[in-house]
Amino acid sequence: MLIGIELFFIGFTLLSAYKIWNYVKTPYHCAIVLKKFYSKADLEYEVRGEKFEYVQFENSILQKAVCMLDSKNWLIINGILYAKKYMTNFKYMFMGNTNTIWITYYGGKGLILPFSDGDLSGDRGKEVKQVLQRAMEKFQ
Repeated sequence: MLIGIELFFIGFTLLSAYKIWNYVKTPYHCAIVLKKFYSKADLEYEVRGEKFEYVQFENSILQKAVCMLDSKNWLIINGILYAKKYMTNFKYMFMGNTNTIWITYYGGKGLILPFSDGDLSGDRGKEVKQVLQRAMEKFQ
């Protein structure tokens, strides 16, 4: 009986260690979708030379809740890197206490990502939509 319990825990540890190792060796955790399009070296090459500008929000709550950086070809929202050339559409959604961004990439595949923990309903949500639209207009 004791040997069976020990074997169970050893097996559980080995299976867990494999998943953790795969997570640790992931090249960029900030590039969720881009890992599929770029190797680590390619991504570093593409981002090199880009000049990121901090996006200023009018609303003080947005200033504290959202960190957004914009460049000609890239967008960083709360630490996650987005390539504008792969984005075909985006939607900012507010559902209850959850603020998310739905990004549609080429091929019609979508990705839902958390945006902010703060309440961004009303005028704040409109400002976020306007800022995202301006960022995409700069690219096109």
